[in-house]
Amino acid sequence: MSSIMRVTFANSKPNLITNIQVVGKNNLNIDLLEPNESETLWIPIDTDGSIQIKYKYKDSIITETVIQCLSITLGGKIQYNVGGINDFGI
Repeated sequence: MSSIMRVTFANSKPNLITNIQVVGKNNLNIDLLEPNESETLWIPIDTDGSIQIKYKYKDSIITETVIQCLSITLGGKIQYNVGGINDFGI
């Protein structure tokens, strides 16, 4: 049994964000996000755990946790501000 988490990744930074990769999920990536641009990925949740991303901003490689605690029985959708403030009301 698995579920899907639909995550819209938004760039609220003033510069380009590149090479956004969902950690542990091959072929789930976004090549680039311009400032104020967003793109949605459908992420399969096949084990309990978390969703993390890795991306390049300016000359740095940054890793962030998108969702800390996730269950295979819990799907849904969120908007995630890459490198920004996120409040999911949890």
